[in-house]
Amino acid sequence: MKSPTFDTTRFSKYFTCYTATNSRRLWLYAAIILITWLLVCILPPVMTLFSSYSCDLPADPAWETEGTWAFLLLMLFTGLSGAMFYSSFNPRGARVQVLTAPASSFEKFLTWFIIYFFGMIAVFYASAFIADLIRVGVVKAFAACPSTARPIPALEIFGLAIDKPFDQINAPDVLQWIGFYGLALSNFAIFALGSIVFYAKNAFIKTIGCLVALNAALSYIAFASFKVFFGNSSFEPRFDPEVTITSNCTLAAISIIVFAFLLWLGYRRFKEADIVNRW
Repeated sequence: MKSPTFDTTRFSKYFTCYTATNSRRLWLYAAIILITWLLVCILPPVMTLFSSYSCDLPADPAWETEGTWAFLLLMLFTGLSGAMFYSSFNPRGARVQVLTAPASSFEKFLTWFIIYFFGMIAVFYASAFIADLIRVGVVKAFAACPSTARPIPALEIFGLAIDKPFDQINAPDVLQWIGFYGLALSNFAIFALGSIVFYAKNAFIKTIGCLVALNAALSYIAFASFKVFFGNSSFEPRFDPEVTITSNCTLAAISIIVFAFLLWLGYRRFKEADIVNRW
């Protein structure tokens, strides 16, 4: 007897059907990520007429810039990808097809999670390395000192501009990585939740609006709380915690818990979609 929650054959059929039906849209998203990375990698040396490659240097000057852009673009595309998580619910006719498809809610959710999370991450970093290789080829073809142009090391991209050899990475560096990637995970989960709450239209913009409003409200509450406890007296809060393995593990656990909770919340809303339209 097949499980009503997950069946391998049923899941594979729905996954194949979804990717085939939306192949043009998914390829377009992948192309946008690649084009964005090409602009980031190629435009700076071209616009400066390859001035950074006028002499031989021990490290490619583009590495640090691309590492910084990796974090900024990761935040952008995790948000955009999360906002498309439940995009099958828009328009209304497509929503009916999703709800009546011969697959369980969990199988549909897992299909979208693989495509819009793992698929996006794979395309994001593959595009980064492809664009960087193209940059190296362009610089070697036109720069005065082509030997300076080198392919970016994987640690520069995955390390998000932390420019250290692997054997010199310490606890604060690990904490910084966890903070960066934890923020990216939360960003994806928040916009994924927004895409089912505001699935009718403009989920990305509406989610940003909610985040801005929530941030303003919390900031005012924090300001009012400090005024209540400290009045008009001046104070300088200082936080200098010791970074240890425990603190790293704690932050990583909190990030994963927040990520899982927000995804679970969106999944619960999705399961209720055939009963109610909104909370």
